[in-house]
Amino acid sequence: MGLSEPGQGDRSRLVETGAEEYTHTNGATADSTATYTPSGLSASTCYRVDALVPNNYSDNPVAVYTVTDTKGTHMAAVDENNYTNDWAELGVYETNASGGTITVRLDDRGTTGLYVAADAMRFWQTSCGSYGDIAPIITPGTTNGAWTTDSGHGFLGSMRYATTSGSLTATGANAGWAPGLLPNSCYEVSAYVPDNFSDNDAARYQVIDSYYGTFWPQVNENAFTNQFVPLGGFFSTSSGQISVTLTNMGPGGQYVAADAVAFTPDPLCEGPVGSGLGPVYPSGVIGPGSSPANFTTTSPWYSQLGHGYAYHELWTHDNGGTADSTATWTFQGSASTCYAVSAFIPDNFANNPQAHYSVGTSLEGFGTTYDQEGYTDAFMPLGAVTTGGNGVITVTLNDVGPTADSSGNPLYTAADAMEFVAGGSGC
Repeated sequence: MGLSEPGQGDRSRLVETGAEEYTHTNGATADSTATYTPSGLSASTCYRVDALVPNNYSDNPVAVYTVTDTKGTHMAAVDENNYTNDWAELGVYETNASGGTITVRLDDRGTTGLYVAADAMRFWQTSCGSYGDIAPIITPGTTNGAWTTDSGHGFLGSMRYATTSGSLTATGANAGWAPGLLPNSCYEVSAYVPDNFSDNDAARYQVIDSYYGTFWPQVNENAFTNQFVPLGGFFSTSSGQISVTLTNMGPGGQYVAADAVAFTPDPLCEGPVGSGLGPVYPSGVIGPGSSPANFTTTSPWYSQLGHGYAYHELWTHDNGGTADSTATWTFQGSASTCYAVSAFIPDNFANNPQAHYSVGTSLEGFGTTYDQEGYTDAFMPLGAVTTGGNGVITVTLNDVGPTADSSGNPLYTAADAMEFVAGGSGC
């Protein structure tokens, strides 16, 4: 095994006990770098590469390591928040035939206001049968439909974009990412939002894993510029697969950007905000992450991962007397059946005292407004609805409501899970 610190050859383990180096994150462009070039590695030999994450000045959720070996250049991501004085695995790489060289470089790319730490790096000799990245940062491997390359923008300077389809439920262009990962393992998945041709309020991703099955997280691209945005925590299959697809669903006249996606190991399965993986929606419950046929939004909603029924809460600012943002749940039930309908109210960004829910085309299908502040991580009963011949119930929430309380504190509306119980209370 070789052990290195930035800019040095093999060193003793003393580097783990007080020789950390750190810098501020620098946005989209690398300013500071730390390079590891260990000596004494064998030629044409595979090594597992691990980075030590210290316990201070190390909170970059996508710390970017670039590994150069005999087969090319690789990029690996580490969420430094998942490790405290512990090792994060980058992957298995092969030295060249002439000098036994593997080079690792850490840079300071990341959302500003954070820190990235450079400490020890270790190299474990291992079988080449396990060669490859376990924490890859990759651009789309597949695309279909009309995508245009915009040079000079994006994580690697070659982002792709497509115009939105004009539909909230139908797509005409897709981009896909499907790397090989550690099997049966938790990962945080984050998508990079560049600074150009990325203005879809609800860019819709499809993630397929072995926990949720098929999940549809959405990203408000207007809320982020030149940074990675977490889609959530997911669990790889027994063959090491988590597939991600970006669609161009959205109102006409906008753009959606397909760029780098980071697959960051989460050894304790804590999720990107330390919350743990959320529960799968059972039958009769739909919400953020459900199929676009069952849940859609218009205008800006913001993600609050770690909160809500499936830990993918959406929220927006109250907008006074005029509706700007809407969320719509479409439930496919049985014909001519009474359902009790309840809305899950998360514990954060949910204090609209006059939340407006409507059923179908009626102005206020349940007859009144509802106080979201009165519920915390609980279902709020809305009322009972009897379906027609097609068995469909459509519920819409908007952001009408006072913008501040009597003390001047801002008020928010949350859109989360909706539950439909046949023959429930009120039927």
